[in-house]
Amino acid sequence: MTFQMYEGQKALQQFNDPDFCQLWQTLIGQCPWSTLYQGEKYACIWFDVYADVFTPILMIEKNSVGALDHLIILGKNKNTNQIFHCGAHQAEYQCWLSADLNFSTFIKQVLTEIGKIDLNNNFTMKFLPAELTQHIRNNSKILANNFILHDEKKPVIQFDQDPAPWQSMTKKGNKSKLSRLKKLGDLKIELLSFNASEKKEAAIELLQQISLFYDLRQGAINNNLPFIEDTVKFKFYLRLLTELDEFKVLAVHINDKVIACVIGDITDKELSVGVFSYDFFLSKHSPGKILLLLGSKLLAEAGLKTIDLTPGGDWKWRYANHFETVSTITFYHKPKQYCSVLAKEKILNFAKSFLQIFNLKPDDIRNMVTNLKSKKLESQRPELRIYSFPASQAEKLPETKGIKVNTISDFLKFEVSDEGPQRQSFLSDALRRFENGQHGYSNADNHHLLQSGWLAANQKKTYFTEVEQEYFYNEKSCALMGLYSHKSEANQDSYQRIITQMAKDASGYDDIQTIYISALSDNIPLQNAIEKIGFEYIETLHYKG
Repeated sequence: MTFQMYEGQKALQQFNDPDFCQLWQTLIGQCPWSTLYQGEKYACIWFDVYADVFTPILMIEKNSVGALDHLIILGKNKNTNQIFHCGAHQAEYQCWLSADLNFSTFIKQVLTEIGKIDLNNNFTMKFLPAELTQHIRNNSKILANNFILHDEKKPVIQFDQDPAPWQSMTKKGNKSKLSRLKKLGDLKIELLSFNASEKKEAAIELLQQISLFYDLRQGAINNNLPFIEDTVKFKFYLRLLTELDEFKVLAVHINDKVIACVIGDITDKELSVGVFSYDFFLSKHSPGKILLLLGSKLLAEAGLKTIDLTPGGDWKWRYANHFETVSTITFYHKPKQYCSVLAKEKILNFAKSFLQIFNLKPDDIRNMVTNLKSKKLESQRPELRIYSFPASQAEKLPETKGIKVNTISDFLKFEVSDEGPQRQSFLSDALRRFENGQHGYSNADNHHLLQSGWLAANQKKTYFTEVEQEYFYNEKSCALMGLYSHKSEANQDSYQRIITQMAKDASGYDDIQTIYISALSDNIPLQNAIEKIGFEYIETLHYKG
């Protein structure tokens, strides 16, 4: 056996060597747990796109006749020296390739070399394929010491289940949603391929349509903006779609506009989900559900057997009808660090057992803490002032330039400050309001969201979290709510501009007679703006926790 390591340009030379790539492809065919993410084409694209961030590292072991027995593809972060599996977080499944199960010596050598490069960080591979996971679980002693394996559930939609996934489309509610969508235009569900030069523009257009929806949803759920924060992610997915035959798009579109889609790879008669996005302005019609249910039928007719929803994301559990076990494995270079993590895990497992004994859930503990904090803050809570304005008068208000409606990119420019809401909380609120049919108003420069607010047409009631009270409006009302201003723009004139435009637009809705707005008693600039426009004070709500 001959162990070899190639780094940087030498690794890239191996990637471009036809003879080596043939050995690589043969090993992929021999390894029962190989995935697309260990392939030469995927690796070449990723290292090319992320050349400014990662240096490629290739570790291999050849047998006596020169064939590859083992291989692992890694990337070294150029700034931190931390080692990642090729693709990092964008590779859905991570592992090494082996022609047989005798990989213990190889993995120990890999970890030794990783430790020489970066001793301070752990080395983790996420979502090892189920077959490799099971083998490690049954034979844990074959690996190096100081590793922890965490099992996770992989949700899957199997097409051969009884009832089939798409049969739920016969339910009254789902049929109604599909019918409403069809009234909006020509609705189609298609499996799209873009691996041809003439389709590059279509792939660009698709990614432009879905990336903002995807980022706002990820910001709301996971507090990250994948396409905005990773400036070359767009290019990476464009190249996957246009250069790899395996990458496809399952999409629902109305006329030429995509309203929901899955970008993923198809291997072994399975679509594996990479990016899932939907138009949340159409949330009441459940375009994501329509995509997965009718998309399952389309894929089954094309000969596929499953959709792998991939681990992570609570929403996936609503659609899965089967679950498999995958694992995340973490190797610790320093024994002390390993022992410390192991001790913490034992404490955590004990705490979970304790909660189960008393039938408590983590959310119960968090709620108790939140309630205690609320009690402490009760005496400090400001009051909430309610104002109204006749729609007939609002109609006469002047137009305000620079205020936009439902412009997602503006909301994604929200900046965290010590004085305002945190980003995830802000984006979660924005997603909820968009999905509920509210209209988001915004004013932004090239880098920052300056002001935003929400218009809810035909609003009957609102629950004000500031005072924990529900407030009921008169019939035929619009409510202006959720006013936000960047700390540099929190003045009367700025508030007045956005509220004026919102009130004028609200007056244009059919049968609207009254427009409502509220302001906390300690926000004097907002109160002054409201009163300057002409809103009339009605009453004050006090905290009633």
